Amino acid sequence: MTTLSYSSNYVLSVIGICLICFSTSILSLTVTMPASSNSDPQSNNEMDVNYTSYITETADLSNAIAITYLGYGNPQLNPFSPIFNISKYVEPQSVILEVVKEALFYPNPFSLAHDTVQIGIELTKDIVENSLEIHLYDMKGFKVFEAFFQDQILGGSYQKLNFSEESFGKPIPKMSSGVYVYLLMHEGEVLSKGKIVVKP
Repeated sequence: MTTLSYSSNYVLSVIGICLICFSTSILSLTVTMPASSNSDPQSNNEMDVNYTSYITETADLSNAIAITYLGYGNPQLNPFSPIFNISKYVEPQSVILEVVKEALFYPNPFSLAHDTVQIGIELTKDIVENSLEIHLYDMKGFKVFEAFFQDQILGGSYQKLNFSEESFGKPIPKMSSGVYVYLLMHEGEVLSKGKIVVKP
């Protein structure tokens, strides 16, 4: 009998030993170890495979880093070979916000009057509405536009953001033809930058 510490309702029914790694210590999980032999009348046997149930009413796996089930007690399995593994669980708040794929304007060059312009970007995690900011500068270094994207930006997949008045909640000023530098920022830090070419 082994006792670990946890919180909240959870039931695990697994083959062999269940090893759970936690990033924080939490209330009480009782683990009943499987019988050492499949001939033991106390063990549950089905087709020569030992199994047991790990039951708790207070386990919270929201902070689990990894769960590994080993084939201990099963004669046909390597006792130290995982038969199932869940790994690399990361709490959302611990993920560092980074750009996976650099932001790209499409089309580029574009005409604000005639083209539907989008910005493609992939981030490592979600960011809330009104937190992704865009700055545009002309080649003399003067800021010509600054605004926040009003919608939440989802992380983990490639997103296409409309470069439009609806996205920013305010009009985009008329810009003369030429090259501009853009910065995409979050909480004062530059996530991505590049150049765009505006046509008449």
